[in-house]
Amino acid sequence: MKQIWNIFKEEYRMSIRRPGVWLAYGVIFLLYFYTMTLPERAELPKVYDTATLWAISGVAVFELNLFAPLLAGISTADRMVRDRTLKMDELLRSTPLLRRSYVLGKFAAALISMLTPLFLYVQVISIFLIFKGAPIQIVWMNLVSFCALTLPAYAFVTAFSVACPLVVPLRVYQVLFTGYWFWGNYLNPGFIPTLAGTWLMPCGKIVLESLFRTTVMIDGLLRYTRFDALMNLIVLAACVVIILTAAERWLAWKARIA
Repeated sequence: MKQIWNIFKEEYRMSIRRPGVWLAYGVIFLLYFYTMTLPERAELPKVYDTATLWAISGVAVFELNLFAPLLAGISTADRMVRDRTLKMDELLRSTPLLRRSYVLGKFAAALISMLTPLFLYVQVISIFLIFKGAPIQIVWMNLVSFCALTLPAYAFVTAFSVACPLVVPLRVYQVLFTGYWFWGNYLNPGFIPTLAGTWLMPCGKIVLESLFRTTVMIDGLLRYTRFDALMNLIVLAACVVIILTAAERWLAWKARIA
């Protein structure tokens, strides 16, 4: 644990100080906030019941998953390949550092550093909704929505973005990931074969419809059950474990043949 913590501290400190990431997040957040203030969305209900509050919270947080995870995936794709480029991997191999600790520390730091701006923005959403008349409990509801909708998406994206560039050239991965994000989440399965609508869809739509009982679809139909939400989260968690384990094994293989 000490090794993981040390890797995490250094990587997080470096990652959170990247001005380009904050600038890109700032642009995205301004666009999100602008859509929340549009006339057709500015009027909130006069009376809030629990179901309505969960629906408002879920949709507000879910909408962040359109572009923000895409930025996170692109930004974290150089976390481990950077060490190889700078020849730091050779130095790390000469230390008692375990590869498992190295991979987990890198993953955790990349994940938390990308979630930090999102977490702050969710607090802005809470303040805005309270200002518009929502009760104070919208704050903790937004935190629950953040954990249920944003955290799984970011964990899935970050794991693949940290690991895959070890095998795929960095720029190639970033281009392919951009295409995958929209193909695997937002294309209509009836129009083109896609992972959208399956348990492998990480954008949070399954959890939104099944647990928050609301949707962003025009027809308003709720297509998923609580079992779908459970399986979706389990499948995404399994994918995270598998890809991080594969990354650790890949590094071990590269060390043996070096």
